Amino acid sequence: MLLEYLTRTAQQSDLVLPTTSFFEEEDLHVSFWHHWLSLNQKILPTFFEAKSDLQIACELTEKLNSLHPGFSNFSADKGPMEWIEEEISPQIKELYVLDSAFDLSMGPHKRRKETPSPTWKYSFSPLQPEISPQVESSSDFPYQLLTPQSLLKFQILAIIIKIVNG
Repeated sequence: MLLEYLTRTAQQSDLVLPTTSFFEEEDLHVSFWHHWLSLNQKILPTFFEAKSDLQIACELTEKLNSLHPGFSNFSADKGPMEWIEEEISPQIKELYVLDSAFDLSMGPHKRRKETPSPTWKYSFSPLQPEISPQVESSSDFPYQLLTPQSLLKFQILAIIIKIVNG
């Protein structure tokens, strides 16, 4: 579990990894509610042992690959700005009128207007829910996890945790 705050749910967890706040990391910000792309710049030093999601992913990848070479092809040697630069594809550069990620350090960029294609149509695909067997809760484990994720992803996570813990 990756959290900025020790919530009641986190108190029930076996493993809690403290993460940085947006004041302590570099990242891109875009929203469904507005049409701006901005660069979040780090303005505070990291608090105690907190790590960014990217730093946790990099360190976990390095550990897993040291235990089982070739386990992951995630590029653990890149820094935040290298990831940000890669995320800004030619399409994003055109849409937000950017030459590079450096342009965002000068301020946010507004998405330019697009005219929809005359053949564009939107439709909802039918939902295909998966019904899982009911799991009984106990006083030791009072919470149940409801998620759209498949069971296979949980099995993979359990394998990764087992590998890391030995």
